[in-house]
Amino acid sequence: MDFAPTETQRMIADAVSALLADRHDFETRRRRIRAGATHSESLWAELADLGVLGAEIDEAHGGAGGALADLLAVMEPCGSALVNEPLVASLVLSAGLIQKAGSESQKAAFLPGLASGACKAAVAHSERRARDHLDWVEATAVRTEGGWRLDGAKQVVQGADVADLLIVSARASGLPDDAAGVSLFLMTADQAGLSRRAYPVYDGSGAADLTLDGVVLPDEALLGEEGRGLPLIHWAWDRAAAAVCVEAVGAMQALRDLTLDYIKTREQFGQPIGRFQVLQHRMADLHMSVELSRSMALLAVSAAGEEDVDKRARGLSAAKVAIAAACRDVGQSAVQLHGGVALTEEYAAGHYFKRLTLIERQFGDRAHHLSRYARLMT
Repeated sequence: MDFAPTETQRMIADAVSALLADRHDFETRRRRIRAGATHSESLWAELADLGVLGAEIDEAHGGAGGALADLLAVMEPCGSALVNEPLVASLVLSAGLIQKAGSESQKAAFLPGLASGACKAAVAHSERRARDHLDWVEATAVRTEGGWRLDGAKQVVQGADVADLLIVSARASGLPDDAAGVSLFLMTADQAGLSRRAYPVYDGSGAADLTLDGVVLPDEALLGEEGRGLPLIHWAWDRAAAAVCVEAVGAMQALRDLTLDYIKTREQFGQPIGRFQVLQHRMADLHMSVELSRSMALLAVSAAGEEDVDKRARGLSAAKVAIAAACRDVGQSAVQLHGGVALTEEYAAGHYFKRLTLIERQFGDRAHHLSRYARLMT
C-alpha cells in the first residue's frame, strides 16, 4: 500500500501551513486565549476560502468531494500551529455523520453551510458516567405524536461552545449500556429546551455542557435509522481518533524543534547544554518518538477508511496506543529539557505540552485502546 500523500493532499497542507504562518503565530494565539476566545471567526472564514472545510464534503453539496485523508492533511500543520478551530468537531465528526447517515434533505440543509464555514457543528454524545464507554447513554428519547422528546445531559462536548448545529445521541430503549436502542438527532443550538454552559478546556480550545429539558423534535430530526446510532458513533469516534493522531504529529514535531533550538542556545558551565551527551541521547529518543508517531498516524488514517469494523478498530487502537504514549514521552521530555520556563504561559512549549496531554486522552485514552485491541485480538 502506498502511504505517500497525494499531490492534492500536499497542496492542501502547504496552503494551510502558509496561511497559519501568516495569520496564526504564537503571539496571536496567546492574545486570543487571554481574551477568552476559543475560536477565530476570521481564521475559520479563511480556512473555508481555501476549501479546507469542504475537502471531504461531496461536490453536490458545496464541497470538493475528496476522501477523509484529504481533510486530515490539514491536521498536521494545525497541530504545529496549535490551532484551536473546531475542525474535528464540525467536519470529521458532524459532517462525516451527516454524509454517511443523513437523508437527502438533511444533506442539502446542512452540508453546504458546513463546507462554506457559515455553520459549525458538534456531536453531543459523552456523558458524566460514560468516560470512554461509548455505548453508555442515559439521555432519553421518547416518542411523541409526530416526533420525539429528549431529556438528559451531555458533558464536555468539544466544539459545542461555538456550534450552530448539534447532533445529539439519546436512548429510546434498553439499559444505559445496551449496544442497541440509541438514536441520533439533529437540532440547532438555539432549540427550545436546550441549554449549554460553554467554557475553555485545558489547552485553550472550547467545549460545553448541554442540558436537554423537554426538547421536542420532529421526526425529520432523526439522523440515520432509529435505534442504530451507536455503530455510527463508533465509526465517527475512530475517524476523530485518526484526526488527533495526525494533529499530534504536528505538535510533537514543533515541540521537538523548539526543544532542539533551546538546548543549542541555553548555556551552563560556559557552554550550550546541547553539548552534554546525556541531553543528546534524550533528544535522539524524542526524535524517534516523533518519527514512530508519524508512521502510526499513517496507519490511523488508513484504518479509518476501512469498511471492516474490526479491522478499522484494530488499526485505530494500535495507532492511538502508540501515539498516546509518544504524546506523554515527548511532552514530558521537552518540559524536563527546558526546565521551569516550559510551564509558563509566555512560552510555547507549555502550550504544546497541554495540547499533547489532552490528545493523549481524547477519543479514548491508552488504557481504553489497549483493552479494545486486546479484545479484538482474542
